[in-house]
Amino acid sequence: MTRWGEAARLLVRSLFVQGSINERTLIGSGFAWALLPRSRSAGREGSEAEALTPGPEESFNSHPYLTPLALGAAARARADGMPSTELRSFLTALRSPLVSLGDRLIWSSWRPLCLLGALLGLLLGAPPAPVVAGVLLVYNGLHIFLRVWGLRVGLVRGTDVAPALRAARLPARSERLAALGILILGVLAGLAVVHALGNGASGGVWAGAGALLVLAGIRGGAAIRPWTRILVLGLVSAGLLLS
Repeated sequence: MTRWGEAARLLVRSLFVQGSINERTLIGSGFAWALLPRSRSAGREGSEAEALTPGPEESFNSHPYLTPLALGAAARARADGMPSTELRSFLTALRSPLVSLGDRLIWSSWRPLCLLGALLGLLLGAPPAPVVAGVLLVYNGLHIFLRVWGLRVGLVRGTDVAPALRAARLPARSERLAALGILILGVLAGLAVVHALGNGASGGVWAGAGALLVLAGIRGGAAIRPWTRILVLGLVSAGLLLS
């Protein structure tokens, strides 16, 4: 199979890795499954023990959207003949950064931002179907981009992925997305207050007041924790429904 074919197969298999999550190996068994075609190919060229590293019984974890980076790096390391012990050490060191970077960028910033944008669109009178379709396209646009980018970085750089991760500046991008989320929350709070006052109801006022209180507690534009985003979104939504 060509290099493009192998890369495409790794990318497709990476979409299903998270389905293997369990308490013992986390996504380790799914990670090994995704590399299985490559393992079989390597097994014909080298030792079977090296080809099966990491094995399906070994633990591994990563953010789902950054898993292709680890898959690509592991595949490249195998092709370069990296010993099993070194590959295991590399994957162990890689798991925490991928979890942290992905959680902060996607779960704490991008996903809430997309949902807040959808709520704003609905509040401004946009039809529900285009809003839902737009959110799915925008959200999954970044999702697919991260997978393709990560796989390419891993296959090209192998275990030397740290410079590429630093150059991507994912923490800084997470902060910018969080700041944009704060702006949208402020707009939603203001609209909730105006909507409530216009209807002579108090629900929107309480929702807006609660949202503004939470926003006031955020210092220096720091990223909002996921539970705080849910709380603010719930306050605004409840107030609009009660108005």
